[in-house]
Amino acid sequence: MALPIRPELLRELRRRQGLRLHTLAERAGISKDSVWRIENGMQPGNREDTQRRLARALGVEPGMLTGERPLPEVVEAPRGRWTVEISQAARNAAVLAARRYRVSEPLIVELAPLLFVLAAEESLGRRRALLAELETALAKATEAGEQMPHLAGIGEASEPVHAAVVAEEKSVSARDVFAQDLDPDTIAALGDGGGDLGTDNPFAVFLAENARRASIGAPNLAAVTRLTPSGVTALLCGGEALEAAGGDAALAQAVLDGRIALAEMPRALWQDQAARLEWLQSQLKK
Repeated sequence: MALPIRPELLRELRRRQGLRLHTLAERAGISKDSVWRIENGMQPGNREDTQRRLARALGVEPGMLTGERPLPEVVEAPRGRWTVEISQAARNAAVLAARRYRVSEPLIVELAPLLFVLAAEESLGRRRALLAELETALAKATEAGEQMPHLAGIGEASEPVHAAVVAEEKSVSARDVFAQDLDPDTIAALGDGGGDLGTDNPFAVFLAENARRASIGAPNLAAVTRLTPSGVTALLCGGEALEAAGGDAALAQAVLDGRIALAEMPRALWQDQAARLEWLQSQLKK
């Protein structure tokens, strides 16, 4: 028979991950009251299944909950405050994402630099691949044109196209994710084919495409309408916003737009829909 969970170990492991009781309970698939009773020594006997569920939710071995195995060593990274202004819509998105994936909001903030780097590098890789395809296509067009001397020059790319290709190669090499280094005159020389780098920049297009793919199986999950070096306009976790708003589409949109400061809502209201809706409506009227 397995040893019982030691309350102090469960509390310590939950504390290390910054999880609230209800979040751990949701992850483990057991009731919040059960977790509370175990942590307070009011449920000395607990099933092995409960131990496995809690251990899996905490990402540890069951023996760490019973004291049979030592807790993992804590390596504290230096921490500090960083005051950065972000839009209320982005702040709300962090709250909704944390609820959707059952993680803490600080974890989402901690992950932001990593996710940006990964997205930026993947975007640059895509541009390199597209450049290679374009250069192959231009070479094939030139080769085909040489076989038709009666149509002199038909396969040759124009000077503006060559200039744009060279400029794009330099931009990618410089890790210019927003293509800010491209000369506007070089883009304008392409005629109607040139895009608006304020809305059609490669990073915005890349993330918008990824958002569309992610939303195929989860409608209203993500959409990017504008992304520039100065900011982003995106819809994230629309389903969670609608659920929080009790199905009221207008109220959910107010949350997504940042007209309501979701982070200021008392946590207890997440468990009381009537009170939550009343609070959200009151904020919208301010």
